[in-house]
Amino acid sequence: MRVAMVSRCVHSTSRTCMAPTLLFLSAHVFHFFLLVSLAQVGTLFALAKESGMEDSTRKDILAQLAERDLKVFTDPAASPTGFPFKVLQVDGTLADKDTYLARPRVCNLGYLRSAFLQEDGKVGYRCPSEPVDAWEKKGGDAKATQGRKCLCNALCADAGFPQVRKTKDENGESCLYTEQGLITTGDDVNSCRHFLEQEEDGSWSFSAGDVVDYLISEWEGREAGLEPVKVETLKEEIMTTIKSESSVKDSPEKKDVL
Repeated sequence: MRVAMVSRCVHSTSRTCMAPTLLFLSAHVFHFFLLVSLAQVGTLFALAKESGMEDSTRKDILAQLAERDLKVFTDPAASPTGFPFKVLQVDGTLADKDTYLARPRVCNLGYLRSAFLQEDGKVGYRCPSEPVDAWEKKGGDAKATQGRKCLCNALCADAGFPQVRKTKDENGESCLYTEQGLITTGDDVNSCRHFLEQEEDGSWSFSAGDVVDYLISEWEGREAGLEPVKVETLKEEIMTTIKSESSVKDSPEKKDVL
């Protein structure tokens, strides 16, 4: 029996694990992912080496995690949408105050803009993360811009596709600015430490397969009425799906689109 599912591989609190895709999964794997979605394990997959997060960012997070507990702040102002957004507190990202203040505000992607009715009766679009003067000209309250981050650019940077644009420094000189990331994870990020393995170059990592092994060890024997399934067969089908997603990220077609 085959089941078609349009969804993320894992329902993730971080929402950075995998892009929405059409997956054709067996009933056993569909049930497995359903249980995973209820378990909220997206953070584990988000920091696995197959996740699609930019390598240096991911390795830096895991290096810090190997030494100490990391903190997650539920930021009520970060998202332009107004929804609370969980932010991993790491230096060099927009979670750092100095990095945030050094970013020239701009709304050049516009995925989270909201529509509003202009004085001439036409529909306009605005975002509280755009330049404050532009927001105010569109009838927005300046207070709504305080603490807002550009998630559109930050999440693209997390995936290794930061926007690079011309701007001016504090002296008015032309320069290039590279967008910085903003890492979102669940509160249980420190549990990733249990999966860490040190590579030959001294960096830390773990694979999606390590996470799948852990989940299967918890799940085995709890198929809720489904016929017995061999663990290795289940793992093979899951990993095939994950590798397929990972290969899409590195394909020339995707890079051309971006």
